[in-house]
Amino acid sequence: ARLVEESRRLVRAVESTGEAVLLTDARRRIRFVNPAFLRTFGYTREELIGQDASFLTERLSPEWVQTLTRDLSQQGWRGEAVARRRDGQEFPILLDVSLIRDERDRVVGAVALLADISEQKLLQEQLGRADRLAASGEIAAGIAHEVNNALVGILAQAELAHTGATVEQLRTALSRVEGQGRRIASIVQALLGFARPQPPRREAVELSGLVNETLALLDHDLRRHRVRVAVEFEPGLSPVWVDAKQIEQVLVNLLTNAIQAMSATGGDLTVGGTADQDRIRLDITDTGPGIAPELRTRIFDPFFTTKSEGSGLGLSVSYGIVRAHDGDLTVRSELGRGTTFTLELPSAPRVAVNGLRTALVVDDDDQVAEALMAMLKLEGLTVERAATGQAALDLLTTRPFDAVLL
Repeated sequence: ARLVEESRRLVRAVESTGEAVLLTDARRRIRFVNPAFLRTFGYTREELIGQDASFLTERLSPEWVQTLTRDLSQQGWRGEAVARRRDGQEFPILLDVSLIRDERDRVVGAVALLADISEQKLLQEQLGRADRLAASGEIAAGIAHEVNNALVGILAQAELAHTGATVEQLRTALSRVEGQGRRIASIVQALLGFARPQPPRREAVELSGLVNETLALLDHDLRRHRVRVAVEFEPGLSPVWVDAKQIEQVLVNLLTNAIQAMSATGGDLTVGGTADQDRIRLDITDTGPGIAPELRTRIFDPFFTTKSEGSGLGLSVSYGIVRAHDGDLTVRSELGRGTTFTLELPSAPRVAVNGLRTALVVDDDDQVAEALMAMLKLEGLTVERAATGQAALDLLTTRPFDAVLL
């Protein structure tokens, strides 16, 4: 009697809950649905009991059904999905499905909990729309501020030209007008790059070489602001699959920001490259003052800047470029301890050259070995190097190579 009463209490609890509940047997036949399920999907109990539960998913994506079946056989499945009511209307749900097992660990059925999240999705969409409107307002205000400053300079020089200025003064005024015009052009160009970034023309690029070339461009600023540089790349890194010119623009922005952060007292700039599965990770770390927590969430917003000069478009454009490359750009910072920007980019696809995928370069001359390795990597091969014959023999005992260059 006690067991019967506990069973009744459990059934009443399940029937009273606001979440839709569905129980099936081991053959996927529906054995129980609660009133919330019937209200949510629009069926009657008689239409469901005894039916194969798979008919509820027959109009959904076959790929999603396969994923659900695979994951369910392992540890269950929980996540967002799209369901269909009896009248065919689609709506978003939060779905939690688990297998029911007996004391011998045999599957005897399944239980599914479903919650209609249409209202939550609508609220998220409204909040997202409000955020986009607010961002548009900030962008418009930023454009107006930057262009207005340049126009003030242009109008001031034009007024000077009307006051009977000398030829030399007119030349100076025209030079300043040209400078302000170029400033407006750069703002417009950066804004276009942010709004409609050009699709990258990808190729296999050695990231370490690109970093060193960019640092060479900034050598004057590095020395002027007493910034010490350390470049630490993991050996044997694969090339990245990027548009070299666009990623160089990102590197210039990130490295310039790091240099400016340390311009007052100098400091250390560390650039490190590591491999992470099919992606290459680049960390750019400075020892500057850091970024306040309340500002970190806004540093990629267009026209947001903490510097007295600058358009505030550098990081937002960089972020757009990186995302267009299927990569990511993130920041970590601590006040008084510096900042690290992390750039993640996809590795170049491995392409077999005449059936070759791996190569071992054996040479005791560093420059010769590095040149050979660079050429082979650009062809898509995975390359390792040994400085001596014995080191090469030791490597060959641990794994095979398709080619060995002596």
